[in-house]
Amino acid sequence: MCSFLGRLLGTNRTRGKVVDGVLVLSLPDAVSPLVCRIELEKAKDSVFEIAEQDGGVFALVRKSGSGAPVVIAPFAVRSRAVRALMSVSGALEQAPSSVAGSDSRAHRGGSFRSGKWGPAIIAFLLLIGLVALLTALTPQPPLSPDGQALVSNSTGEAGVPVTADSFLQNR
Repeated sequence: MCSFLGRLLGTNRTRGKVVDGVLVLSLPDAVSPLVCRIELEKAKDSVFEIAEQDGGVFALVRKSGSGAPVVIAPFAVRSRAVRALMSVSGALEQAPSSVAGSDSRAHRGGSFRSGKWGPAIIAFLLLIGLVALLTALTPQPPLSPDGQALVSNSTGEAGVPVTADSFLQNR
């Protein structure tokens, strides 16, 4: 229950962030919770992956072209290891480009997927639907068989007696 509440509130989340050219990973979900720092220059030609180890343990591993794989952190559950891998990916996507003369950042596909405009558009469509529903439920004047609205021509005042014939003629 506490882990569910922690995940709901975001207090025990795996996080990745790039600060001053260093990838900082906070891995509280690991078998041994840790904070890891990796230089972006070292991670430039690296591949991050999940590797299954002995005993059903899943490890977040960094493989570089010039050396042996380095285990960053072991995880007891694969989904937590994948979450850590996705936080590494998100942090590296957000990192500023180190290409000379390039001030632009990589274009992320669609802000609708990132959650900025999605809820606003859905709320707007729900509002339009609600207004249409309430408009359809407003009382309508009774219609005659030919489609014209019936209008009362009675000019009598309230409380004044009227004969039945004059009442039926005005109706």
